[in-house]
Amino acid sequence: MEKSLQGETSMAREAKKQAAKPVAHPFVAMLGMLIGGFVGMLSETSLNIALPSLMTALHVNIGTIQWLVTGYMLVIGIVLPLSSLLSKLFSTRQIIIFAIVAFMVGAIISALASSFPILLVGRMIQGVGTGLILPLMFTVATLIFPPYKLGAAMGLIGLVIMFAPAIGPTLSGMILGLMSWQWIFWMFVPFLAIASSSSSNTYQMSVIFPNQKLISFQSSYQPSALAALLPASVWPVIKVGDRQA
Repeated sequence: MEKSLQGETSMAREAKKQAAKPVAHPFVAMLGMLIGGFVGMLSETSLNIALPSLMTALHVNIGTIQWLVTGYMLVIGIVLPLSSLLSKLFSTRQIIIFAIVAFMVGAIISALASSFPILLVGRMIQGVGTGLILPLMFTVATLIFPPYKLGAAMGLIGLVIMFAPAIGPTLSGMILGLMSWQWIFWMFVPFLAIASSSSSNTYQMSVIFPNQKLISFQSSYQPSALAALLPASVWPVIKVGDRQA
């Protein structure tokens, strides 16, 4: 009896050391997402300092030019909950590659834009990419890292999310001092190309969630607690854990 209990205890300890979806090199698997998230958060603040130059170049007023920032954040807020629905239909690698390519296309459109509407469309396409990448970073990290490494993984993600907006205005100011505002968007393209290549070559990402539900929506929420923010009907509770298709 004692031996069996000891065996069960040792098995439980070993299970706690394993990730839910173990991969050979979890940090390598996360590289594309980390670069994509870094560029997405960098784009959030890098354009703020360029708004006066954009007003002059595109001949619009301050109320109109602010939509480049507001529209970007609005699209991110819309796409964030949709990422869970897409994860039921597509593999993780497909969503990541789509998000990075979408951001790259949006950056190129914005860099080549000669009018405000085209620039705004490019910014909103960038928001789609950022809105897909951000929730996936956290969800994938909780599944591919063992519990004893999860703190380091979350710390790295937090560093990416906090560091990118902090250096955005500095990099943007340096670019505006040397070149034109278009180069703010061209700056994103090399990073995104590296992220896309990294995600495409990381085949282990395609089997993390092949046909499983990454995030499931539940109807058990507290309307009274959420009423101060948004109507409860648009605030599903997101639950992450073991999901079987």
